[in-house]
Amino acid sequence: MFQALADHPTANLKQLATTRAEEAAYSRFLKNDATHLDSLIYGVLQESYGRLRVLPTQHLLIVNDTSEINLQAQIGYHCRRELGVAGNNSDAGFFLHASIALDAMTGQPRGCAAMELWTRKGGSKDRTDGESQKWFEVQAQLNQARLPQMLTFVQDREGDMFSLWQQVQGTRHHLLTRARQDRRIAVTEQCPNGKLWADLAQQPTRRWSVQPEDQARCQRGTPCPDQRDGGPVGQR
Repeated sequence: MFQALADHPTANLKQLATTRAEEAAYSRFLKNDATHLDSLIYGVLQESYGRLRVLPTQHLLIVNDTSEINLQAQIGYHCRRELGVAGNNSDAGFFLHASIALDAMTGQPRGCAAMELWTRKGGSKDRTDGESQKWFEVQAQLNQARLPQMLTFVQDREGDMFSLWQQVQGTRHHLLTRARQDRRIAVTEQCPNGKLWADLAQQPTRRWSVQPEDQARCQRGTPCPDQRDGGPVGQR
C-alpha cells in the first residue's frame, strides 16, 4: 500500500488497489484498532531520516508550512465525529503541518523531515496546547533525529517568534523566517539604525534571475554555475 501511495499520491483507496481483494486488505489495515496514525507517521519519518543520514550533502533546507484539509464536500465518505472544523470554523476538516528536506545546493527534495496532524473543536486529534507549538516541534523532531547535516529551517511569517530564534542559538543550525514585525537588531556599520525595517530599507537591491539552461541543470540535480562557486542559485 505504501508503495502504491508513493506511485500515486493523489489516488483514493479504490484507485490505489488493483483488485477488489487488495482494496479490502487496504481497508482492513486502515480500520484495524491496532493501526494508529502516530505510528504510521513515525514509520515514515524514521525511513526518511535513514535516507537523509547517508546523503553526501552537508546542508539541508527544512521547509515547513501548514495545510488546511477541508473535507466538507466529501463529508459523506468520512466519519464526521473524528473530524474537527476547518479554518472557517464550520466545514469539516483537519490540519497538517509538514516539513520537507531539500538539498541546499540543488534544491532537490530529499525526504519528509517532520509531520503533525491535528483537528480543531471536537475532532479526534484536538490539540491540548497552542497551535504555535508546531514550529517548535519541527525543530525538536529534527534535534532528536541527529542528522549529520547543517539544517536551515525555512518558514513563513506565522513562525516569526523570538523564542524560535533563541532555540537555534548555540547549535549549528539556522532559521530563515519571513518577518512579521519590526525588531531590534545589532547596530553595525551596515545597520546603523538598529531596527529591522529601517535598516533593510537602506540595503542595496540585488537583482536575481535564473537562466533556462541553469534551471534545467538544477532540476537534474547538477549544481548550477553559481553553486559551484558557493553562491546562491540563479544569482546574476
